[in-house]
Amino acid sequence: MNKTYLDDNVYIIPNFLSEEELLALDAIIYDDEPWELSEVSKTSHTSNLKDTVWKTNIKMIKDKSLLKVINDKIKLLYPDLLITEVRALQRLFPGQILEAHFDKSRYSPYVERGFICYINDNYDGGQLYYPYKGFEYKPVRGSFASHPATEEYTHGVKPSSDNIRYILTSFGIAKKI
Repeated sequence: MNKTYLDDNVYIIPNFLSEEELLALDAIIYDDEPWELSEVSKTSHTSNLKDTVWKTNIKMIKDKSLLKVINDKIKLLYPDLLITEVRALQRLFPGQILEAHFDKSRYSPYVERGFICYINDNYDGGQLYYPYKGFEYKPVRGSFASHPATEEYTHGVKPSSDNIRYILTSFGIAKKI
């Protein structure tokens, strides 16, 4: 797979998800199954945000064969890490942001990398940004982003102005604890 590096440790893989996989995910986005509101304590996810709660919308993916294909692709990239399996779609509404944070914390000290798969790109804004590094990435449908989980790679999501942003996320965890 071709990788485009934003720096030595952050890269993008265009076309990580196939068109067939994206169409299957599109069908899940628009099916009749309800979206759930999930509340995540910021301190359970990252150590640099106050102990408040952020809300995200998720929809569980019930297609086990689709999940296996996506999870296996991620595992092939990082055979030396345990990969938390993708299980749900996430969505951010227009104007909604994901505050700058990093993925390793005192509650998750063994997280080594964060992964994001982008399902759509039909929105203005919604860039993944790294404030300490000074670069950002405008997501492209089907692409995959990978970054270290450390504070140096603090990242967030700028608001989109006109459409919902859909993603899948996962993390790589050190095998030897």
